[in-house]
Amino acid sequence: MNKKTFEITDILMNKQTLENRAYFPKDLADEMRGSNAILIPEENYRGLTHPIFPEHTLDFFEFLKENATEDFKPSICISDEDYVELELHNPDVNLATIFVTLINFPIITNLISHYLIKLFEKRRTKINAKINIIVEVDKESKRIQYEGSADDFQKSMKSVEKLLED
Repeated sequence: MNKKTFEITDILMNKQTLENRAYFPKDLADEMRGSNAILIPEENYRGLTHPIFPEHTLDFFEFLKENATEDFKPSICISDEDYVELELHNPDVNLATIFVTLINFPIITNLISHYLIKLFEKRRTKINAKINIIVEVDKESKRIQYEGSADDFQKSMKSVEKLLED
């Protein structure tokens, strides 16, 4: 995968629809409501009935928590006992889907870029990434699907940000 691509599509999702998911941790509802970057599991992945996260999700989540601020509070939309991570041993980086509001879109894309740089420094090889971000824009949501070189991610997301703001 050498080509960078992104696609923007409409999606029916907001914090309320997340709360209605079977995997939503009801005991953490207040924490979820106060969060502005929520990692969401994949549903029905390859026929699996249990929601799953891609490998390295906990590492990415820890990275986000280390970079949390008063204005940026990440969370993960599942309880500890229901957390399942699927390891595909793929050299590509496949991050968990992230739900954010438009105002937090530049923050999360910047953090993802820094996370990818950290991985590059560890691996010392080119990294391709698959990243899904759901952005709530004026009570509607858009899914941004990025697939391409980690080097091009930030530049592509700057273009997406301009499109979302229009």
